[in-house]
Amino acid sequence: MLKSVLVLISVLSLTVSCKKEGSETASKASDQTPPSSTKAEVAPRTSTSARSDTELAAVLAIMKPYEACREQLASDQTDLARCAAEFKFATDKASAREVDPKMAAAAKALVAAPADDIEKQRLAFGEVSRLIEVMLTNTPAAAAQYNMYECPMAKGFKRWAQPIGSGQAASGTKSNSMANPYMGTKMLSCGSPVHDHQQGAMMEKRAMKSDDMMHGDSSGMKQDSAHGNH
Repeated sequence: MLKSVLVLISVLSLTVSCKKEGSETASKASDQTPPSSTKAEVAPRTSTSARSDTELAAVLAIMKPYEACREQLASDQTDLARCAAEFKFATDKASAREVDPKMAAAAKALVAAPADDIEKQRLAFGEVSRLIEVMLTNTPAAAAQYNMYECPMAKGFKRWAQPIGSGQAASGTKSNSMANPYMGTKMLSCGSPVHDHQQGAMMEKRAMKSDDMMHGDSSGMKQDSAHGNH
C-alpha cells in the first residue's frame, strides 16, 4: 500500500515539473518574437499650406532676377549676364509643379542672347515673359504682387510682368509707372495693363464665395428646420 502511494506521488511530481518547463519555454519564445504592428506605417505628408508657401517662395525667387533684367532692358542696358544667370539658376532650382518645363529652355536662350544685340535680348526676354504670365496665373499669391502690361508696338511677345508700385523712369529713378522693356527709353510708356494672369486669383475668390454661400444656405436650412420642429 505504501509503495503504491509513493509511486503515485512520484508520477504527480513529474507531471507538474513537465508542465512548468513547457510553460517557461512558451514564455521565452513569446518574448523573443517581435510584436506585430497593428498600424501601417504612414510617411509624413506635407501640409497644403506648407506646399503653397514653398511654391510661392520659388516663384518669387524667379521673379527677382526677371525684374532685374526688365529694369535693365527698359533703360537700354545690354549687360544682362548677371540677371540672366540668376534667373536660370532660380528656374533650374524650381520644380515642374512651380514652372513650365519650357522655362528652362527660355532661360537658357536669355543667357545665350548676344550682349551686343539688344533686340535679340528683348526677343528672348519676351519668350521668358510668355511663360512668366502662365506661372503667375497658376500662383495667385504671386500674381497679386505683379501687374502685366502689353505694348502693341513690341516685336515678339508683347507682354511683361512688373511688381505693383514699381517702375523705372528714363532717368533711372524709381517711379510708380510702368517701364517697357521691349521699347526702352524711346517708348518707355508704351503699354496698357492686362489682367489675364490674375484669373487664378479670381477663380479662387469665386470658389471661396461659393463655399461661403453653401455654408450659409446650409446654416439657414438648419435654422428653418429647428423653427419648424418647435
